[in-house]
Amino acid sequence: MKNIEINFDFLKIQNPWWNGDDMKYDPVIDEFENQVIKYYSPEISKIKLNQDGIYGFFGARGMGKTTMLKLFIRELLTVKKIKRENVFYYSCHNIISFEQLNEFIKFFIRSRSEVFKNKEKLFIILDEISLVKNWENGIKHLISAGLLKNVVLIFAGSVLAIKEKQFSKQVVNVLKFNLSFKETISLLNAELTKKEIDMKRYQEIAHSLEFYLDIYLLTGGLISALGSYRKLGFVKQRIYNDYLSWQQNDVARMGRDIHLCQQILEQVIINFDKPVGHKTIAKKTKAKTHLTAGEYLKILDNMLATKTIFQSDETGEPLRASQKKIYFSNPFFFWTFYCHIHGSLNSWKYSRENLHKLDFYGYLINILIFNHLNRLSGVYDNECKVLFYRDSQNKKIIDFVVKKKSDTVAILNCFNKNITDKDIEFIKKTKFKKKIIISNQIMNLGQEIKIIPLTYFLLNYEKILQIK
Repeated sequence: MKNIEINFDFLKIQNPWWNGDDMKYDPVIDEFENQVIKYYSPEISKIKLNQDGIYGFFGARGMGKTTMLKLFIRELLTVKKIKRENVFYYSCHNIISFEQLNEFIKFFIRSRSEVFKNKEKLFIILDEISLVKNWENGIKHLISAGLLKNVVLIFAGSVLAIKEKQFSKQVVNVLKFNLSFKETISLLNAELTKKEIDMKRYQEIAHSLEFYLDIYLLTGGLISALGSYRKLGFVKQRIYNDYLSWQQNDVARMGRDIHLCQQILEQVIINFDKPVGHKTIAKKTKAKTHLTAGEYLKILDNMLATKTIFQSDETGEPLRASQKKIYFSNPFFFWTFYCHIHGSLNSWKYSRENLHKLDFYGYLINILIFNHLNRLSGVYDNECKVLFYRDSQNKKIIDFVVKKKSDTVAILNCFNKNITDKDIEFIKKTKFKKKIIISNQIMNLGQEIKIIPLTYFLLNYEKILQIK
């Protein structure tokens, strides 16, 4: 968007409630109201309405950030009875620079100068802020200029971009995930999760949980995918195509090569669940150097499409120079790229047919476990690290090591195979404080090494891990 005169008529385009509109015709709200499955994001409850604050919500494309913001605005107007002219929303898809964004914000703040006399709060809500280059510089300028007094500033983006730790400390950063396994079941069959799922209750419903595990492995806990499945019995191809298009457009906006990005994703899939180095990926793509391969992997991580995890030493500290493992951030993203790379025009059918193939079923289960472990981490502080451990002598791997402060938990995934004495002996010899083996059905919580069925672990992972 080139320079344009900023005035109320221009800003009213995205803020129709200034004219008394009740959001009845808002397309995002309309789509939400017509969804088979309605989900209200609990993350929005972190916002404190009565005090100044800056809140950043980050999540991959398709996680419902825009819906969350629009529902929040509707609540402000209809439930909290905030003055309509005190709520400003802008989707940044047509903004070129942070200077331009700041002009919009300053215009709005100046236009509402009387709120400072009345001690009212202004609510500034910015969607898709990560599309604006160096947007964080603009927010920092507003803070240093003292322009955010009596303001609750909320922004959402699909790319993690804050580079300065001091700035990130001034923002309440929230990472918006896909639905957890438990949340997914609650939406599809509320009766199953209505009561606390202790060991006795688990035994009663374990067989039913296997059915929902397959659904979760196919939909990844995305509301749009779950809604399509609930209504039609399958996920519409448009939902896969939309996510792929969003991802490619974001890569292009960053001035990066879409085809190289696809080649790197193909190498991630080929090397699924194996430690791999940037040099290996560079040799198999047109990246030319390991630095370029690493740059693209970092972009995919920041877009929350994938997550690179480091190898751990015996104390849970990352070995950053060693080979890494790369996981898709949830199973649906894996299927989107897997089907695209293999040329499938019917992603649901192809994923259903390939779900239980032994060569990558274990990797899908690891994506699932990692997706839940990753919820324990913050956006930028990385207080809780998720790593993997590789024994240098016998080359055996512990799939995940969770480290927070001095607490360490080793997790070995044996869901797709029998647990052997060698597995038990291997994890037992490690120096990690807590040790867990994920099984298919075996439950043994009384030993030094806890053996826990996958579905039970996913439903109770926070309680089981007890990371302090």
